[in-house]
Amino acid sequence: MKNLNKSMILLFILLLSLTLNPSTYMIYASDTLSTSDIIIEESDTDITLYSTKIVWRYKAINGKIYKRKYDTSKKKWIGKWIPA
Repeated sequence: MKNLNKSMILLFILLLSLTLNPSTYMIYASDTLSTSDIIIEESDTDITLYSTKIVWRYKAINGKIYKRKYDTSKKKWIGKWIPA
């Protein structure tokens, strides 16, 4: 009887430790979605969200270098030319 109780307790502890294992509940960065991967579908409309990509563009005027932000997804300039 003692061996049976001891075996049952060990089995219970083993099962409990397997179900409460933190590695089974971890969320890894590779499992997440970025906003560019999300597609929302409704009955009459399809909406796709894209992340904006903003880059610096440079130009030289009279030997001075200037920079300005450019939104490549919307193909629009942001702000004004400033000295770099």
